[in-house]
Amino acid sequence: MPYIAIIGLEWGDEGKGKIISALKDEFDIVVRFQGGSNAGHTVYINNKKIVFHQLPSGLIHEDKTGILGPYEVIDLELLLKEIEEMEKFGLKVKERIYIDERCPLVLPYHKFIDELEEEKTSIGTTKRGIGPAYSDFVRRKGVRICDLKNERDFNERFKNSFNFNKVILGGEYGQVPPDKNFIIKNLRENFEKIKERVIDTIKFLYEKEKEGKRILIEGAQGTLLDIIFGTYPYVTSSFTTAGGASACLGIPPYKIKRIIGVLKSYTTRVGKGPFPTEFKDEMQNIIREKGEEYGATTLRPRRCGWLDLVISKYSCIINGVNEIALTKIDVLSNIEKIKICIEYEIDGERINFPPVGISNWFKIKPIYKVFDGFEIKEDFKKYDELPLNLKKIIDFIEEYLEIPIKIISIGKEKSKIIYK
Repeated sequence: MPYIAIIGLEWGDEGKGKIISALKDEFDIVVRFQGGSNAGHTVYINNKKIVFHQLPSGLIHEDKTGILGPYEVIDLELLLKEIEEMEKFGLKVKERIYIDERCPLVLPYHKFIDELEEEKTSIGTTKRGIGPAYSDFVRRKGVRICDLKNERDFNERFKNSFNFNKVILGGEYGQVPPDKNFIIKNLRENFEKIKERVIDTIKFLYEKEKEGKRILIEGAQGTLLDIIFGTYPYVTSSFTTAGGASACLGIPPYKIKRIIGVLKSYTTRVGKGPFPTEFKDEMQNIIREKGEEYGATTLRPRRCGWLDLVISKYSCIINGVNEIALTKIDVLSNIEKIKICIEYEIDGERINFPPVGISNWFKIKPIYKVFDGFEIKEDFKKYDELPLNLKKIIDFIEEYLEIPIKIISIGKEKSKIIYK
């Protein structure tokens, strides 16, 4: 079957963009299936940092076609800016992308509500309007990009959405929405610039599959941020799992035969929420600086902690992962002792599966296995060259997860990949 899925196994920022770049010879089309401008996939080319938000990061390769799938929420203004930014890097992407007609739109009042709600609840969102846009869509109050193709459809859909959000802004926050006519004018102008790229991607992918094209599915965020299976309510507003990819793209589950789980060699999270293995000492700053752990979208410093195999195993089970890509192992180089969480303790009871209720998440005491450190050298090219202590860690992770680690990233550049 032609489909490969790349799924994050933690709270996002696992290094999915790097792995997608390394797999460039194994796909023709790259598809995003959820999220929006809140995503940030970072790829380094010749020490140049390139960040993708709404566009699939696989577009960094100029022979690839990119799809913005039906459940990705689209901010037209930011999408056009992102396309312009890619042009500055020498990447011609506009003629290589297609946007599904079904995509819900992120509108200015969604971002306004997101900012106001974040001030009130402090969940830790990116304030890009993602949650409110998805909320509108589920309430059947959303505007889809296809509505801009028909004046009657657009006027009806926009009126419903605007009036609904006007009530929320006034009743909940005592605010008024941005100017309606200004929003409409901008939407129509921006749509004109991109309308030829708006198609039915379900039909497109079906036809390309029959032609024998290989299709890579690119997830944003990570499994522990999934709206159902994550650390609710400290989650994103969409489905981040392999099953979510199937549902959101209209692809039968059996066609996604290869599911690569991306696992960072330590754990990070942005924003608030439970984080059992978070560093409580100077290791927080050491790893953050070595790993350049700052949000690609918000630039917020990421919270850092030891690798947590309890959540990793849980994520592998949910996603049906059949191979692992281990990333940023170089960040742990020259650290004397390395800890890996193998169990939780809650109220004196040891468990090896995450809890569901949020209160129990905050009670977790991690149980660690300690490993001796190792050193990564610049000239490592093959698995056999890796230090023995690192191989012991890799073997242990494979045994714990019961899934082979086939890709190991030991540096920023695409060339710093070792295949096992």
